[in-house]
Amino acid sequence: MLYYDFYGYERFKACFGLEKRDNGTVVRKNRILLNHLKNPALLRYCREHNDYALLHIYDMADLQKKVMDAVIESGKGDKKLPYRVELIGKTYHSSRYQTDESKGVCEDLDKSSVRYINVERSRVFKMRAGKFMRELILETEIGKLLSPSVVNWIAGDVFTQQWCTYTHGKSPDMELHINNEFWKIYDSDYCKGNFGSCMVDEDRTSFYRDSVKAKAAYITDKTGLVVARSVLFTDVTDQDGKKWRLLERQYSSGGDDVLKRLLIDKLIQGDHIDGYKIVGASCHEANAFVDIHGNSLSDRKFEIDCDLELEDTLSYQDSFKWYSYNLNKAYNYENSHFSYNLDTTDLNLYGDTDDDEDDREWDDYHQYYCDDTRLCYRNGREIRVDVENLDDFIWIESTQEYHHEN
Repeated sequence: MLYYDFYGYERFKACFGLEKRDNGTVVRKNRILLNHLKNPALLRYCREHNDYALLHIYDMADLQKKVMDAVIESGKGDKKLPYRVELIGKTYHSSRYQTDESKGVCEDLDKSSVRYINVERSRVFKMRAGKFMRELILETEIGKLLSPSVVNWIAGDVFTQQWCTYTHGKSPDMELHINNEFWKIYDSDYCKGNFGSCMVDEDRTSFYRDSVKAKAAYITDKTGLVVARSVLFTDVTDQDGKKWRLLERQYSSGGDDVLKRLLIDKLIQGDHIDGYKIVGASCHEANAFVDIHGNSLSDRKFEIDCDLELEDTLSYQDSFKWYSYNLNKAYNYENSHFSYNLDTTDLNLYGDTDDDEDDREWDDYHQYYCDDTRLCYRNGREIRVDVENLDDFIWIESTQEYHHEN
């Protein structure tokens, strides 16, 4: 009986194969997802119910959505969980907790905690968001089957950031902008920090103005400074001819994921996008898009019109990095048509450069070149980080690994 359909060994290796890093370290890709699929209790449950939806998962975005949908559905049908807990537009069920009209938002707008009613004591309390979600998950039949690494990731990483973003959005200080002022989002004088982007202050924004169909999407704080930004490609086509408005990888002050999520939420609420690059994706993950409902788009092959002459200005591309000079198209996947790579800091297609960075390593977290990096983990993803700048990461002795400290 085939429980896992990976479409061949090559697809399995692409998802979970071993990778050798530049420093010689060998690591396993998507370990949290692999732990989920290897979970014997979950396999037994799927066999008993003849439903393998929770095993037919191929990326982290799919894991997040399918697991949380299953947790919600499991609680809904359980008579032992009669109380409703409403959080961020979704309803969970519990035997101990419920929410009131505030729907979890604390009176003091504490962004790290959830306000709830302890049913047994008939009193209002607040609990750390990650811990609260963990308890809700583990009350359900499905939640009890999940591997600890999946529960910890969803409750401690995913939901904690979602909740912080949601409560942050209650503040009137943040304003959304969508326009052609690309110069503003790449000028450090108008941004709160340089966002760790290699294109800041490099005067490369004519690429977005002249070569592609795009908008600058960003939020400003009460001082008027840009605190999160991205490029919104407004005319993207997939392999079936369907049109999309896709938000590229997001950048923010101090690399704050909450601000990135806030930008995404505001764009979704205003019906400005159809999909976006998942928060935390690296510049190497060209297909890490999801739709506005969280469904993975990793199987979609996207392309955009891109009109470039050899001397035209380039700007480093995270997704549409394979360019066909003859077809005037840029793709988020490698194919036989492409003639140039756009994931480059070169000034133009001739290969002119400002300076030579070829002998240095790229820090995925801080977004700069450095002398040496090491493997770290952030939101379940493997990234390379400057060995001299690991302040935001903690050493886990049991696994001998560095993990991002949320």
